[in-house]
Amino acid sequence: MKSNQVEWQHELEESAHGVDLFRPPGAQLQIENAHDQAVASGWIPEGEEVDSPPSSRLSRAQILRIELRDSMEELEDVCARAAAAQGWLASLESSMNRLHRALGRHIAEVESPTGLLVEIAEVTPRLAADIARIRNEHAELVRSTNRVFKGLERGAEANVTLLRATVLTLLGDLALHRQHGSDLVYDAYNMDIAAGD
Repeated sequence: MKSNQVEWQHELEESAHGVDLFRPPGAQLQIENAHDQAVASGWIPEGEEVDSPPSSRLSRAQILRIELRDSMEELEDVCARAAAAQGWLASLESSMNRLHRALGRHIAEVESPTGLLVEIAEVTPRLAADIARIRNEHAELVRSTNRVFKGLERGAEANVTLLRATVLTLLGDLALHRQHGSDLVYDAYNMDIAAGD
């Protein structure tokens, strides 16, 4: 076999197995065509499914999802400590700032014109209502975060019981939001985005 034929065959086999780091428009169709050719040539047994690689948008969303989860865990840990302990309020504020940054990056990424929600809308238009719910949850999570910061502004005068309740409500809402995001990604890509958590 000539060298260029071997290279072409190797590329076709990689495409058939979904090895493609960059997904230009029409890439999924190319992968499906390559898969069909590979089955016809006997490289892949007929009926064997090959998963497509995750998109770069999905990969970025996974990274930010983990960052958000880590900031949630830190905030919950701080919130559960004794409020009378020295530095508790400062620790709570620091953890809230970390969560606020992580949430902001998450929202900016998935809602951007090149973000995951746009990709899902293009790939699976039937999920438009679920996408709208995710966007609405983002807005509510920002409002909830602002409520916590308003409580923190009171400093030593803050009502600790109310502040904790507000933080725990935020954490519960964030947990539900992450579940809704997992469901949306699974419905769109048949992939569990939470598997890396």
